Amino acid sequence: MYITALYLYNRDKNNEMVADEVVSIVRKIRDNDIKRCNVILDVVKGEVFKCRGFHIYGKEIDGYEKDSYQRLLDYFHAMHPQQIDNLLKAIQTIQV
Repeated sequence: MYITALYLYNRDKNNEMVADEVVSIVRKIRDNDIKRCNVILDVVKGEVFKCRGFHIYGKEIDGYEKDSYQRLLDYFHAMHPQQIDNLLKAIQTIQV
């Protein structure tokens, strides 16, 4: 199971660029996910599969830092608590 995130860029009514963050929970990573996503977290293994150009509160996250997985997971949990809790419970059930 994976958490994927990407930015979609649009222009608002004042013709200014606006980024919208799209977060998904998926069972399998597709080639398109690898190309398009800024972040891919492997929740089963507890590791960052991919992290490129992703910002948390204005600070870019480097997927190679030791605590990157936990920081990203905490961020997604803060934004989508019910969905991430359900995902973590499902993974615990599978691993038992």
